[in-house]
Amino acid sequence: MIINRNLAASINDFIEKPHENNVLLLGGARQVGKSTLVKEVLKNKPNVFINLFEDPSLSEKIDVLQSFVEFEKLLLREMNFRPTGDVVLVFDEAQESKKFGHWIRFFKEKWPHQKVVVLGSILSNLFEDGQPYPVGRVEEMILRPFSFKEFLLATNRQALREILESVSWEVPLSENDREACIKPYLEYLQVGGMPTVVNQFRDLTTPPYTTWNQLLGQYAADVERYLDDNFRSLFLSAIDRLADVTCTPSKISQIVSTDSPFYRRLPKLLEVLEKWHLAAKTTAQTKQPEAAAGIASKRYLFDVGLVNFLLNQSQPVKWQKRSDAGNTFYGKLQETFVCAEYLATHPTPPVTFNYYRDSRNSQEVDFIF
Repeated sequence: MIINRNLAASINDFIEKPHENNVLLLGGARQVGKSTLVKEVLKNKPNVFINLFEDPSLSEKIDVLQSFVEFEKLLLREMNFRPTGDVVLVFDEAQESKKFGHWIRFFKEKWPHQKVVVLGSILSNLFEDGQPYPVGRVEEMILRPFSFKEFLLATNRQALREILESVSWEVPLSENDREACIKPYLEYLQVGGMPTVVNQFRDLTTPPYTTWNQLLGQYAADVERYLDDNFRSLFLSAIDRLADVTCTPSKISQIVSTDSPFYRRLPKLLEVLEKWHLAAKTTAQTKQPEAAAGIASKRYLFDVGLVNFLLNQSQPVKWQKRSDAGNTFYGKLQETFVCAEYLATHPTPPVTFNYYRDSRNSQEVDFIF
């Protein structure tokens, strides 16, 4: 079942622009649906789709090239591709090539009529180790997990989505419509928005706990592969701890003890989690800007279902009111939900937002956009 993603229209607009020859970089966490989305957008358009993970020999050949002319000849030999502008050229899992980022800047310069789309879960790696970021030559978008409205489509609740689409400040939800939203909302807090988890939950094939466990293993494998094996165990413990402290201002020492041998590595890992779109950070804003420097940041995991997996073993979530005692866990899920919904509506980086306090010990405004 193909779900119409909100980002599809933006990608289609990019491809249809007659004079747009920047390269589209589409990032997002692994298994969030990037390849499926682009294939769906291009299903009626001529395209050449190259997956560098599925064809590692092609990545190796790209990495030994010395000129862009050689790059063009390689695509001609291996893929029968010529940059005529008649087809859309797509590179999936682009981070598999260590040198691919070097050639992106030439796509716009040498192929003025060619549409190029580059996909990857770790696109930040393309522009490291001395590879300059191609300023003015690319347009970036980020695909997030299903938003709540996309979740409604995925779980066959089209009518309820249409009701939500019609809501405004002038015409709010009726009480009956609000009641109808509660069950799917609680399901979303339980499952999250990762397509694989949602589809298997909907079809009653695999419980969310099992699927999330598999996804977390894939993320850990990426960390081990692109950093080193020592970071894998740090990643697993840090992700678990981030769920514990999410929505709360937290210092590095509250995530990993200063006595841990991994303590000095944690800042690098947290930076990687943000670049790979697995976590987001909000910084403090105060009345006096200089006072904010002493207040810790807050961090959020990228999907509410992951938080429920880590804190509640993916068990169903019960409705609670603000006044209910002991609803700290429920509050974490709701605040993560708000964060994820905001990010889902802002696909173009950088996405920055803050939280507010009058002073270090005052109450908070959770988000300032």
